[in-house]
Amino acid sequence: MATTFSHMLDLQKIHLDAANAAGRMAVDAMEKWADLNATTARAALQEGTEAAHALRAARDPQHVIDAVAAAGKPAAERWLGYSRDAYAIANGARSELTKIVQAQHAEHQREVGAWIASASEHAPAGSEPAVAACRLAFTNANAAFDTFFQAAQATANWAESQISAAMSATIDTVAASSDAMKGRARKAANA
Repeated sequence: MATTFSHMLDLQKIHLDAANAAGRMAVDAMEKWADLNATTARAALQEGTEAAHALRAARDPQHVIDAVAAAGKPAAERWLGYSRDAYAIANGARSELTKIVQAQHAEHQREVGAWIASASEHAPAGSEPAVAACRLAFTNANAAFDTFFQAAQATANWAESQISAAMSATIDTVAASSDAMKGRARKAANA
């Protein structure tokens, strides 16, 4: 019985350590998120103030158009940078959580496997079918977890590639839009 109790204590320790690691990871991600938000807010306030001063100093329509065009591009670039950094924080947290879950699962498998081996050694005569059923259930549960984890990982990788492609397309669109806005402003000024 001491072996079973010892295995249960080991399993509890595994779960406690994993919960502690996940909690630390979440706090670290929230600190990064808060820093990103503060930095972005500070930059937006500074750029907004500069844009307001530029608009206030404009003396003719061309200067107003130039000031508006100049203010639009940094805002779009800041938004893209913010999105990219927020995604990096979320992706880093997902990666760390994946490592925690994998480590916990591996340790859990080892402990439960040791418990099943110990239980099967001390099982009374005639309980071989029950022990075999426990081993089969454990093997099937591990296979199901592995299949689920592989599917989740494939989905995460697909989502990451789609987000990267969308970010690249958005960056290209913002750059083209900014260039087009400047071209229209020049044409309007020359007309």
